Amino acid sequence: MAKKIPTLSPDIISNTCSDISRIVEAKHLGQKGTDHEASSEGALLIGRRLEQEIAGYPISNLNGLLSPIACHLKQHFSPSLGPTYLKRCIKLARTVPEDMSFRPELDLEHYQSLARIADKDLRLDLMNIAADNRWSASIVMPAIEVRRTFWMLGSAVCLNQIKKYGASPAPTQMPVESFHSMNLLSSTTPVPPIQSRDLR
Repeated sequence: MAKKIPTLSPDIISNTCSDISRIVEAKHLGQKGTDHEASSEGALLIGRRLEQEIAGYPISNLNGLLSPIACHLKQHFSPSLGPTYLKRCIKLARTVPEDMSFRPELDLEHYQSLARIADKDLRLDLMNIAADNRWSASIVMPAIEVRRTFWMLGSAVCLNQIKKYGASPAPTQMPVESFHSMNLLSSTTPVPPIQSRDLR
């Protein structure tokens, strides 16, 4: 049975609006020229503040609950800070729990891909690689699969490739043909170069 959507009291709505307004002001959200990292940090903070009131409820059913908060933000700051933006903030907060490291260079789509990795050490390593190299979300998953293969399989073929090309720079700097020959990638999958990080 679906959880009943909560009804927030006027005081809770007022306090939530005040808290989120302070975040918007501190991070200059909704303004032209706001840098990506400040926007990501602000979105995560807003999502976590909203989660204090609505944790566990389906995002798709929160339009009515978020409406007064969104109206406040749109009226006082920017039309871009509406319900769709707030739901995206909640998604980010749910994808990046309090005990998970956060790199503001990455987007929600990056973290949704990383969240599929159960091993925390592997997830942290891949998150840092993606952030260090400014990978777009569209190339994170292919690169994650390559990195995970090297990390977890440790096959003789992989080790031979590491010996040939060296573990630093990391093996995802090898020629694309090396991955195709090991059947690690399809023939159309791009392998972005990465900065040097030791293979664990």
